[in-house]
Amino acid sequence: MMSLTCQVLKFLDEHWDRTSPLLLGYSGGPDSKALLYLLLEAGVRPHLAHVDHGWREESAAEAQALREEADGLGLPFHTVRLEPEPSELAAREKRLGFFSSLFEKIPFQALLLAHQADDWAETALKRVLEGAHLVYLSGMKPISSLRGMTIWRPLLSIARRDLLRDLERRGLKAIEDATNRDPAYLRARMRVEMLPALSSSFGKEVSGNLALLAKRSLQLHDYLDRKTEEAFAQLQKGPWGWVLPPSSLEPLEICHLLQRLKLNLSRTVLEGLADALAKKLAHRSFGPRLLADRGYFFYLAETFPRFAEPVVLREGVFYSGDWRVEISSLKKKASTWLDFFLGEASFTVPAGSYQVGLQEAGDRLEAKKLCQQKIPAFLRPHVPHLYGQEGWVSDLFSLQSLEGYSVRFSCDTNHFCSV
Repeated sequence: MMSLTCQVLKFLDEHWDRTSPLLLGYSGGPDSKALLYLLLEAGVRPHLAHVDHGWREESAAEAQALREEADGLGLPFHTVRLEPEPSELAAREKRLGFFSSLFEKIPFQALLLAHQADDWAETALKRVLEGAHLVYLSGMKPISSLRGMTIWRPLLSIARRDLLRDLERRGLKAIEDATNRDPAYLRARMRVEMLPALSSSFGKEVSGNLALLAKRSLQLHDYLDRKTEEAFAQLQKGPWGWVLPPSSLEPLEICHLLQRLKLNLSRTVLEGLADALAKKLAHRSFGPRLLADRGYFFYLAETFPRFAEPVVLREGVFYSGDWRVEISSLKKKASTWLDFFLGEASFTVPAGSYQVGLQEAGDRLEAKKLCQQKIPAFLRPHVPHLYGQEGWVSDLFSLQSLEGYSVRFSCDTNHFCSV
């Protein structure tokens, strides 16, 4: 069996450039202390970052002891004392904020965290009980990114008991934080009560299998990333919002594709969207901004681009609301509704006393044509139309004119595409 040092060294050989500095999140507890000395044995001298959350009276003295340890090892030491936070989540956010501030000052290649296999098992159990999808049971990855930091977890496949044995072998004593076993905290309850009870009832240690479940979940996640990569690359953003074109993906793959967009969709919405997209149903709304239409997925902007005053048909460049309208004799290829959605479209219109504008209230237009052209329903009221002296002539998408003017619409998508 490969030694712990060799496992850490193998991870570093695969990922570290051997020149950039590394930052280790260092609590002084068993896991981070074990990782520190494994790194030192592997020839790595990291910077240490310690966060004193101020939860315990002795934490200030412990921070000082860790500083002295770092000085004795000749390692840079960074520390901060925080005001106590009422929740684990709030404390985590402040901790990450401190690490991020160090990355802004020093060009670290990565932040090393000492999460190990038992942490992975706890995460998997928590997510199973929360009803998380199989793909998201792992929670943690050996390599991830957050707040602009690359995060490495080289111990994820190593059990806590093996790290404790390594500390004992070295004669090292770690800080024992009582809050890690305080049942007031969910993680501590899982560690002290739930997992031991499950192992006792089952008659077999379950942490290893839960960690294996987390690892397999991560493998499934990576597999679905690869399966959906081509479709994900088709995501486009324009003044009306985001659009994903139809694909041949299965519902499970579509669910994963949508989750890659990080829109925090509820399970009900996610599954409903995936079903509608897989079946290519027409105009299915899942809230004011989420639509499925004939296989297209839309995440609409909060506000749409505005077309204000009609534009008279004559050569030149004109502005109406958020649109730039260029009218010229140069003929361009006719555009589709998708071009218009993405903020740039051209039409050929007949010469004459016409103007271009949106339909007005009370106009009896041939809306059926827009439907036949499969223009999404939300977009139809915003489609430009051609008007003559006697009123409405046609929507621009339906014109078949080969002579006349080219009318090019363009919109400042940078103003709208962050939806």
